[in-house]
Amino acid sequence: MTPSRGGSGAQGRRGVRQRQETDGVAPPTLPGKGVRAGAPFEFPQGERMGYGGGKGALDGPRRGTASGKAADSFVVLLHGLSSNGAAMMGLADDLAEALPRTAFYAPNAPFQYDAANDPKSNRPPDFDATGCYMWYNRYSERTRIEGLYAIAEPINAFIAECARELGVEESRGAVVGHSQGCIVGLNVVPRRSTPLAALVAHSGYLFSPDSLAQRKQQRQRFFAEAASKTPTCGISGIEDPAQAWESMVESMTAYDEAGIHTELHVIGGMGHWVTPRSTEIMQGFLREQLGVGASFPLSREYRFDSGGGGAVPPPPPTAQ
Repeated sequence: MTPSRGGSGAQGRRGVRQRQETDGVAPPTLPGKGVRAGAPFEFPQGERMGYGGGKGALDGPRRGTASGKAADSFVVLLHGLSSNGAAMMGLADDLAEALPRTAFYAPNAPFQYDAANDPKSNRPPDFDATGCYMWYNRYSERTRIEGLYAIAEPINAFIAECARELGVEESRGAVVGHSQGCIVGLNVVPRRSTPLAALVAHSGYLFSPDSLAQRKQQRQRFFAEAASKTPTCGISGIEDPAQAWESMVESMTAYDEAGIHTELHVIGGMGHWVTPRSTEIMQGFLREQLGVGASFPLSREYRFDSGGGGAVPPPPPTAQ
């Protein structure tokens, strides 16, 4: 894929569009072909009996349509490591301005974050993780891969329940993931038997960032298991200290090779958080894929900041 400069995207093979938001950045040299799935993964016992029903079911906050009318579509927001669904609802408010008949759901991940067993954490072992969740344990590459395979069933059950609740088809649903939620979305959505309306992958990756050998295995596995083609928008920041933008380029290139309609935005000056620019990109992509229309009078005022710091960037996070 050849980056395009300026405001207009470039059409590539299989409908891929890439937009580079800054000059002088070249795509990385991509590795070859993906991982052995580990042993069966057990969800923790508990009373989490939200959507999906039973062990490992998900629950979390939701938001009705901005118009007050019946929803004709829905968006599931997947939060990052050590965060929660409530933290994503500010983003739901911003996206709802562009999607007046869309309902929003932000489930909490099923595991409480465990800083003491997180080798990449910059938090103290006695970190108070109350209200902080994770989609999988990144203690090792094995636990990461096992967790990504295990979380697919609860997420797909959650999507199905959202569709049933609203009386719409699952194809009218979209997933927006940030950080670890982005990693989950990139791995789970293309393995669904049926496509969704859209996937927005913000600040994450598809393959292991720690091992070339693992990425080669994971690529092979991905192409063997990709079963549906949900249109996908990848967004990454040049200044992201946690998730290298090259990993998103690699991810979107693999999606392209799998025949998935892919849009890529690499944004200059952006770190590991959602910005007004990336919010605009999400609004436009979701409107287009949900059939609302791409044209929308975008505001520069946004309530959601994924780091909670307003105009001030949050402290650098660690890789997911």
